[in-house]
Amino acid sequence: KRLRIKLFTRKLTEQGIVLSSKTVADILIANDLYKVRVKNRRPLFYQSLRQSIPNGLVSVDGKEFRVVIGNDTHRFNVELSVDVQSFMHSAFSVADTETTAEFVKVIASHCAQWGKPLALVTDHGSANLSSHAQAYLRKNDIEILPAGPANPKGNGTVESAFSGMEKVIGTIHLDTSSRRALAKGELEKSFSVYVAMRNRLSRRDTGWRPEQMMRTTVTPQQRQTQKASFQKRAKSRQKPPSTTKHDRLQWLIGHYGMQVDENSMKRAVKCIEHYDLEAIGKAEEAFLRAISRSRERCNLAYFFGILRNIQSDMDAAKYEKY
Repeated sequence: KRLRIKLFTRKLTEQGIVLSSKTVADILIANDLYKVRVKNRRPLFYQSLRQSIPNGLVSVDGKEFRVVIGNDTHRFNVELSVDVQSFMHSAFSVADTETTAEFVKVIASHCAQWGKPLALVTDHGSANLSSHAQAYLRKNDIEILPAGPANPKGNGTVESAFSGMEKVIGTIHLDTSSRRALAKGELEKSFSVYVAMRNRLSRRDTGWRPEQMMRTTVTPQQRQTQKASFQKRAKSRQKPPSTTKHDRLQWLIGHYGMQVDENSMKRAVKCIEHYDLEAIGKAEEAFLRAISRSRERCNLAYFFGILRNIQSDMDAAKYEKY
């Protein structure tokens, strides 16, 4: 009924949850539980962000990100603007600290690409509410709607964007022991960001995210049925051992007494692997009839010419049947 922040913080500490009273207050505010002893559960400075048009209200804020290169840690401030209605991340800037210049730079970048918004919501930071920043906003006819102090939810759009970034990017670690190790670290980080973001996109045909689909419950019977289907498909696509085809080729050369040089033999061994045994059998029959009429045709080039035509006819017949 009557929640006291400090007393509640001590109770949490006794349960092993060690947080500062300010952090506890921020969490309660973000969940509409601040000062629950009053009739209005929301703080008086709570700012509703519901919008009906894009580029009407833009949320801007900055957050610190860390990049570890070798043993050195570098901290940067990332200033970001997000459209409240569409959640479009419209502009960003990376600098050493959060300054008015970076704040103005991000707003100018947003305006250059998407036009001037109607209003802008930001926290009570000195960089965002400085005289220079307010003069820039007045000059461009942009209303400023500062969120209440100690109210993270008041500027929740950009806070939510930063929360997602932290989960995907986090702290960047780069190994500088060699140029290749540095390149590998860059590639791994880029790839991890792509994988994390791609897995958040829903599939067009189902509307489900990949993670949702992977967590779908599948019965053992369904898995066994699918396994049997895969085994049947794999068996139908198995090719006979290449040694069988090579033996047929060796028999053909020896039986008809063909004179074959080393290079031609290598090519013949390599090429015959790509033909079906059925086609090879039919080619042998046609080859026998051909050389019975003319002994000059008894060579590998003529045999492979027959084999190629027969295989082509068989493939065309399979395609027509399909």
